[in-house]
Amino acid sequence: MVQANGIDLSLFQFDYGMTWAVVFLNADGTIYGRYGTRDYRDEQSAKPLVALSGFRQALQAALEIHKGYPANKESLKAKRGPAPRFPKPDGYPSLRQFAAPIQTTSADTAETSCLHCHQIEQADYKIYRLARQPIPDDKLWAYPLPDVAGIVLDPAERARVKEVLPNTPGAKAGFKAGDDLVSLDGQPLVSIADVQWVLHQAKDPATVKAEVSRGGSKQSLTLSLPAGWRRKGAVKGHGSWVYRPISDARDLPADQRKKLGLADSAVAIEILWADHGLQKGDVIIEADGRRSGMTLTDFLAYTAQKKMTGDKVAVTVLRGGKELKIQLAVP
Repeated sequence: MVQANGIDLSLFQFDYGMTWAVVFLNADGTIYGRYGTRDYRDEQSAKPLVALSGFRQALQAALEIHKGYPANKESLKAKRGPAPRFPKPDGYPSLRQFAAPIQTTSADTAETSCLHCHQIEQADYKIYRLARQPIPDDKLWAYPLPDVAGIVLDPAERARVKEVLPNTPGAKAGFKAGDDLVSLDGQPLVSIADVQWVLHQAKDPATVKAEVSRGGSKQSLTLSLPAGWRRKGAVKGHGSWVYRPISDARDLPADQRKKLGLADSAVAIEILWADHGLQKGDVIIEADGRRSGMTLTDFLAYTAQKKMTGDKVAVTVLRGGKELKIQLAVP
């Protein structure tokens, strides 16, 4: 599908901020699984999270599930989420001009009348902004990577644990490198995206049952996610212009912090795109009086949940070795 005009939002639920996504379906609409995740783990990573080998294994896994259908239909029920806010995208006030699928005859037509998936995410954010309500955690930290639980999966495999970070929920649950995740919350898995789907639906806090294959035998594990577990990851990047008063930015790397004499805990957000009165290369070192304990994710969450449209954020930036105070307007 090259356009999102008129799609069934009860069926096609996935991370709308991605460039490319796959939903494996039975002809009757039963979802077998999903493939596709964000390109990288965070804005500063160069390690991709998608791979042709992983996609091939997801295809094979979907075929395996299909072989067991419909006997396994009960285990697939939760692969459909709760009823969406609107049945189709044009239910959103900001998307009413995209009511019907279009016949694209030129690039110009596609640009003006083709609904892009990320616009659905943006429209959802706008509902909260227009109502002057904070954007909820499960929207800002949607489709969290299993990394937030300390479980790093190998993108070249179906759902194989590559690394388990110490002192994390994953480590406490007993996950080990080399484990193959067979099911999570009772759902069979075909890819990292399926793991993200389960985590996306999980409560805060939550307890999630897992089945892994280890050394040829299956083991049951219990993953306990503490309150605030979603916030261990990065906020959604696409669509965030709806609430962010800055454009492209990143947390300043440690070596560059050192050159500027900034502590590891200091606010140090580098501007990568000139906009909103900021210049490329500016470094935000203070936001509304805070000079420490605020990453780029923290800053974006702050503007999404503590600031409303029209509010200001007072920032101090380093520009050319000097401090400059700027008032940023929140969209």
